[in-house]
Amino acid sequence: MTEYPDPKHPNLIYYNLPGVRMPSYPRDQYFEIIKKQTKDGVDIRDFDFFLIVSASRFTENDIWLAEQMQ
Repeated sequence: MTEYPDPKHPNLIYYNLPGVRMPSYPRDQYFEIIKKQTKDGVDIRDFDFFLIVSASRFTENDIWLAEQMQ
């Protein structure tokens, strides 16, 4: 997971989150692991919006992730 602070807007940070299907990010622990890995313990509810990018069609895991973000 990588954080990208916006150079013009100090309150804006972009996060490149790992895919849910990654072995070290199992679905049942995904958000807990993300929270532990961010500098300030960022919770999913702290994000203002999400952009999901997929290399191909959405998988079951991509759909699950989108549903969790609603």
